[in-house]
Amino acid sequence: MKRIIILFAGLLLCIPFSRGQSIVSAEYFFDGDPGIGNGIALSVNDNAGQLAQEFSIPTTGLSEGFHSLYIRVNGNNGNWSLYDRSIFYVMSFTDASEPIANAEYFFDEDPGIGEGTALAVDTNSGRLVENMTIPIEGLAEGQHVLYIRVQSQSGNWSLYDQRNFGVTADALDSTVTLDETTITANLADATYQWLDCNDENSPIQGETDQSFEASESGTYAVQITKGDQTVVSACTEISIDSEPGDSEDDQDSENDQEGENDQDNDGVPDALDQCDNTSAGAVVDANGCPVFTLPADNFIITTVGESCISSNNGSIEIAAETSLPYSASLTGPNGTLNQEFSDVTVFQDLVAGAYGLCIQIDGQPDYERCFDVSLTQPEALSASSKVNAMARTLNLHLKGSQTYTITLNDEIITTSDNEITLALRKGGNTITVVGDARCQGIYEEKIVLGPGTLVYPNPIASGNLHVDLSFANLSRKADISLFNLNGALISEEERSIEQGRILLDMDGLPKGVYILSVRTDEALLNQKIIKR
Repeated sequence: MKRIIILFAGLLLCIPFSRGQSIVSAEYFFDGDPGIGNGIALSVNDNAGQLAQEFSIPTTGLSEGFHSLYIRVNGNNGNWSLYDRSIFYVMSFTDASEPIANAEYFFDEDPGIGEGTALAVDTNSGRLVENMTIPIEGLAEGQHVLYIRVQSQSGNWSLYDQRNFGVTADALDSTVTLDETTITANLADATYQWLDCNDENSPIQGETDQSFEASESGTYAVQITKGDQTVVSACTEISIDSEPGDSEDDQDSENDQEGENDQDNDGVPDALDQCDNTSAGAVVDANGCPVFTLPADNFIITTVGESCISSNNGSIEIAAETSLPYSASLTGPNGTLNQEFSDVTVFQDLVAGAYGLCIQIDGQPDYERCFDVSLTQPEALSASSKVNAMARTLNLHLKGSQTYTITLNDEIITTSDNEITLALRKGGNTITVVGDARCQGIYEEKIVLGPGTLVYPNPIASGNLHVDLSFANLSRKADISLFNLNGALISEEERSIEQGRILLDMDGLPKGVYILSVRTDEALLNQKIIKR
């Protein structure tokens, strides 16, 4: 079994670095930090301090489930950056190059797997790199999030990829007006290109006027460009009546003239029809005999995902409009399960994942109806923090929930934003973040903005700086980072805590003002340091 990460279009890394410095090397590691310089090396391109590069990172050996990918870079002066972190999920597949068969998108809120708006995908071998035009009609002015996920040929859905964008009041008008078989763009004095929606929005040769007259039934849109903006209208369907002589009566007349009479109008000529008195609208086989069938909406499939991560309590309910002796077979992560029913049945205690559901009827060996069904589970809570010691603020980046409850010291804040900035007080600050469900995990951190007695002497002219870490009585090591006032990293190292403190040699440091950051397993200390 090969293991792959389901992503929309790979990892595009964009890491800024200190002004005037080039990035000469980079490394990555999973889940646990092996120490600076001990990660797996990445080959970097030529750059001037900002790395914008796509990497293919193998995940061989990782267990199935959630993992964290960490990447950091090294400048031409030998200084390492802080790491950048992304959470991903590993799932088992038999073929790592299995083609992507379907894709869907949605805005702002997840409607459920398979319930988004479908996107046509190009032929591929497991990696989708494609330009897509996505309409935004109906979105309110302001900030929005676009989500896209894909489905493999065997029915497995990926995690979603997301991008933030804004809708402004001065956006181009992308609406059109339909008059019988003519569509007209409502925005004048622009450049137009009409598109065939039934052919993946391909341009229609020579149709570049404000109006387009369709010569055949189809679905059409227009791409409008004005200034530096380009929009695409929603697809408009046009139906053109058939030409005289194409009606069913005319066709029957032609068949009569050719000796292909069809008295019961079932589509099979009387000369071949072995059942020449079938009722109107009946589904027949090649011999003209009725075939057992049920309406397309006979089955209603209702899914309930897992209430918590790995709670294994998902369910799939089947409700039949017509009561018959059905047998249902469900194949997925739980193996193959079978149930017999006449009107309603429920598969319970299911894990999240993709399933194949097939329904048969006793006594009707040629009938089978199959569905692709997916069960979801809550996303793991993810939180990362950045402290501005000078402004005494904390920036939290949150992911994994619709709403978040943040407890900062004695204050409780509820927010649906994925990023929030909070004011810190001098001394100790305790932060706790929970999502909609406790089972998603809890983020906890203690941040200490030292009042000066924790770091001494300060200001310092020479010698050792004493960093008092007696508050971190459970930690044996600390990550020490030193920044200038512009936020550029000066140095970074891991140090052992001895007798509740760490000594830092300040002799080689130029005069100036610096920010010292000390992170232990229990807390984060930020302190302004003056070197004289």
